Amino acid sequence: MEPVLDLTMWFTLCGIGFLAGFIDAIAGGGGMLTIPALLTIGLPPHIALGTNKLAATFSSCTSSYTFYKKKLFNPVFWRYSLLASAVGAILGTLIVSYLSTDFLKNLSSLYTEPKYILIISAHWTTSDLRIMSNPNPELIYDFYGFEDALYAKKYAAKNDSDQVDKIVSILKEKNISIVKDNKREGYDHGVWTALSLMYPHANIPVIQLSLPIHFSNLELLNIGEALQSLREDTLIIGSGAMTHNIREAVSDEDAPVAPYAREFRDWVVENIEDAKYNDLLDFKTKAPYVYENHPSLEHFLPLFISLGASKNKKGKSLHNVYMHGNQSMDTIIFED
Repeated sequence: MEPVLDLTMWFTLCGIGFLAGFIDAIAGGGGMLTIPALLTIGLPPHIALGTNKLAATFSSCTSSYTFYKKKLFNPVFWRYSLLASAVGAILGTLIVSYLSTDFLKNLSSLYTEPKYILIISAHWTTSDLRIMSNPNPELIYDFYGFEDALYAKKYAAKNDSDQVDKIVSILKEKNISIVKDNKREGYDHGVWTALSLMYPHANIPVIQLSLPIHFSNLELLNIGEALQSLREDTLIIGSGAMTHNIREAVSDEDAPVAPYAREFRDWVVENIEDAKYNDLLDFKTKAPYVYENHPSLEHFLPLFISLGASKNKKGKSLHNVYMHGNQSMDTIIFED
């Protein structure tokens, strides 16, 4: 649903846009005004970032033309730098996109194909623990503003009722309450975007657990521990993000990495690789810059179910990429 704006909000946004353009023309940084304003009215993050980038482009072009007309600089001296910057930006974006998608496409070839996939996504949060029991799940396109091709994307994965019943039984034997949810329409983009790259033939049943958002970290870990017996034939995936602060993201995908994002990511990975799971459970007090990286925690919490499913609680980062200055994505694997 598109945001509905009254006349006052339109004037406010125009005023913020004018001020941001003025700042961009002088020194840059107008996005610090426009991005929060666009997010406040309900635009999704990717649309807010794209709108800000478009506005910044017009500001830069207008100021460059003005300075040129007033002969405040000689274009001969900066044309090669401009060309190099443009080529570098294009190549950087392509490389990041290639590395992240290419990595996922090749990841499944490194391991034995599982019989089942059990996934917990940051995009299905509930008060209690639920499991999708819909036998014919659809894809949920829980975003808008992208190209039409993405909405035409199909991934015909199926649920498995017998495996759903088995998981329910296992958890209840461990005194963990779980509800079979037959009203959940299907798989959110935290499920199908990754799996369509890893297993494009959709020939493996995909079972989805909800993320019980009010559970403690230890309770989430206990869910994972209860599921350890499934690992003989089931790939258990926690789908989220190492850092996820959209409000502080910048429009430039290849912007320098914010120190607070790098410090948090490095702390988490170090504790995963050293099997210091007690420190991870207490990450809210021990990790650096928690709320700068996760204003809300739903994108971090799936990690604890994956961690619990590991017998020795020791993992490693196979792949990492930073985007937009503070967005870190890691692929963590627990091989025991």
